[in-house]
Amino acid sequence: MGECKPRRPGRKKAMVTQQISDDAAAGTRARPGRIDSELQAHIGRQLREVYNQIVEEPIPERFVKLLEELRTRQGRDS
Repeated sequence: MGECKPRRPGRKKAMVTQQISDDAAAGTRARPGRIDSELQAHIGRQLREVYNQIVEEPIPERFVKLLEELRTRQGRDS
């Protein structure tokens, strides 16, 4: 397994923040405390994209070593 690579700062947060600001300025919020369905769908898509990227990341080598050590210890204790 490869080492975990540092992430590059992205523009996703800025895009979501801008979308929320634009929607608020346009008055598209139906009720206080609720977001309109288009914005909710947009946020949902972005959350799924970020989640999928995280799921696909390799496990850091130090975690792999810790898991192997735990398995070895559990085998000896059985």
